[in-house]
Order: sequence, then structure tokens, then C-alpha cells
Amino acid sequence: MSEGTIYRVTVFFKRKPGITEEQFNHHWEKVHGPLVAPWAIKHGIIQYTQFFTPSHFRQKISSNVPSGASSLDYDAGVDWYVKDYEKYEAAYKDPYYINVIEPDEWNFVDKGTGKGGIAGAVSTLGTCRNIVEGGKSCVAEAYLNEEQRKLLDGGHGS
Repeated sequence: MSEGTIYRVTVFFKRKPGITEEQFNHHWEKVHGPLVAPWAIKHGIIQYTQFFTPSHFRQKISSNVPSGASSLDYDAGVDWYVKDYEKYEAAYKDPYYINVIEPDEWNFVDKGTGKGGIAGAVSTLGTCRNIVEGGKSCVAEAYLNEEQRKLLDGGHGS
């Protein structure tokens, strides 16, 4: 994997059956997050972001997805930003992860049958490319014809 590249690992998952969204969110942020932070830093993870997708958000977006698309029905997701993907993978063999972090997942994550892993989780790996950051474009300005410029500026095209 190339030098200077930032990799983003995203994992979507569901909460443990029998706990409320509020209990799930509280445990993940206030208990699990502080357990993960020092492990992530130790293993060179440059950013760990939790995002909560409560049912009222999922309902809102499911009515607003483009025709033919579907929304993901998960309670949460996590983004890991790493410079070295192999080091990220190796971090899961750390005794701290095995003996502290993974056992805590059983308190709030749907772990399914207990055979390891997370029930029904969906993961993806990709590289990051900022197009807009801090409210400013990071790319060259697009050539817009007159009609496109009017539409962008709030006017009406022909």
C-alpha cells in the first residue's frame, strides 16, 4: 500500500438485542470509547470516529434515498483512519484488544452466536480523498456553462 495514503475502514453493526438505543449509545461512547482510545493510539490509528444512527435518523433517510437505492439498517458505524493497514490488522492480536476491548463488545454489540466477530456487520476499506474540507474546495474549480452557473448561484436555468 502506497506511502502517504490514508485508509478508511468503516464497519456498520447493530446493538445487542434487549438494550435500548440510549443504553447502547451511552455504553459505546462513555465506556467502550475510552477503552479503545489508548489501544488505537498505540497502534498508529490516526482517527477513530463513532457514528450513531438512531432509528428516527434511519427512518428519515430511508424516505429520502434515490430511487432504487436502499439505506443501511444499522444502529451504528465506526470509521478507522490508518496509514498502515497491515499494522491496523495486527492490532487485533494485541492482548489488550483480546482481553479488554473484545469482551466489552458483548455488553452492547450484537455478537450473534458467540463464534467470534459481529453478527451481520458490514465492512469496507478504501482510500480517502477530500473534495471539500473546512467549507472550502480542495479540487480545481469546475468549468460551468452559463445555465449551470445560474443554477448554482440560486437562479433558474432555462
